[in-house]
Amino acid sequence: MSRSEKQRQKILKGADQVFAFYGYQSTSMVDISRKAQVSRASLYKHFSSKEDVFRAWSNERHSQSQAETDAHLNNNTLNFEEKLFAVVDSRVGHMTRLLEDSGHYLDLLRATVDLCEDIIAHYSDEYVKRVAKLLKQGDREGHLDLSSTPLSAAELARMLIAGAEGQTQLFGLERPGAQARIRQFVKFFLQSLAPVEKRTAN
Repeated sequence: MSRSEKQRQKILKGADQVFAFYGYQSTSMVDISRKAQVSRASLYKHFSSKEDVFRAWSNERHSQSQAETDAHLNNNTLNFEEKLFAVVDSRVGHMTRLLEDSGHYLDLLRATVDLCEDIIAHYSDEYVKRVAKLLKQGDREGHLDLSSTPLSAAELARMLIAGAEGQTQLFGLERPGAQARIRQFVKFFLQSLAPVEKRTAN
């Protein structure tokens, strides 16, 4: 990692702490430079504005969430249901950690929606692709029967994600309750797409 990139990461680490403590609206570039222990000149060398810092911070958060999803997908010690739950939970866990890390969750969420629409869209599309690929794998391995529905794997992935996120919108993000509801929803989703012989067995 170059010296410039190290300094950029140092700034984002400081921004993470400041945004968590003050929220987006009450944070200033001075706050960020102080927490990151860099000069304002150095800060502006990397980022032109607070909005620019926030977008980079949001991208970093989403990237970490995607890395967590990929780790679950590559974890061959999990059975199919456990893997699907872990992948779905990693998406909701991204929001949960934001809530746990800051008392300004709604402020940060609003800023993310207002300033990072393209970042959200990019990572959402990537996430749907990963879940759809996992569902196709489940179909090949006999855990699911995707031929039982006219919906594509991508459409089913979006439905699963929306349903899991809906659980948190209805009942809250606090763990472990949120995890239990998401696990129950994933189980229901799998049962609705299970091959006929497995439905009969259950």
